[in-house]
Amino acid sequence: MKEGDLIPVQYLTEIPAGTKKALEKRLIKLQKHYLDEDICAADFAWKALNLASDIIKALELKEKSVCKAGCHYCCIDVPVAVSYGEARLIARRAKLPTKNPNRKNTDFNFEKSGACRFLKDGKCSIYEVRPLACRAFFSVDSVQHCIDDIQHQTFTVESNEALLEINAMMLINEKRKKTGKAMFGELEEWF
Repeated sequence: MKEGDLIPVQYLTEIPAGTKKALEKRLIKLQKHYLDEDICAADFAWKALNLASDIIKALELKEKSVCKAGCHYCCIDVPVAVSYGEARLIARRAKLPTKNPNRKNTDFNFEKSGACRFLKDGKCSIYEVRPLACRAFFSVDSVQHCIDDIQHQTFTVESNEALLEINAMMLINEKRKKTGKAMFGELEEWF
């Protein structure tokens, strides 16, 4: 599946006002954590991913999506951008060492072939700590489009401004930037 095969859809205003206000407060709090030099990258990623999950829940994306347990078409041949913090969080949970991706911090060209290394028996073995790119990916038209690997409508990180902001905070890790080490990479590059 190529990036051009996905048609992003927008769900920006469907969060009830009270819930939206509470989520906006949490986003502001997350921004303060982002500026905290002492917070561990994995701990920040965990806070960011939890907020993202709550935004996704408020948008009722699981109910609107054709994605169901056991469906894993998007886990094959689809590159996944992962921040340093997300990689550290996954490494902590999966008890794996991480590598430093050999890429420039401006290179967002990712390639991927084959199934995700964390796909086990058709299920995500790191589901609880899965990256934001996976967490916020939903097919919203027909599962047959996924099966046939044809162009279809999807909800992604880019479909929601708050998720985009969370993603930017995770990808642009100032401490890593200062060292010149990669701040992000394709999921497979970290392990």
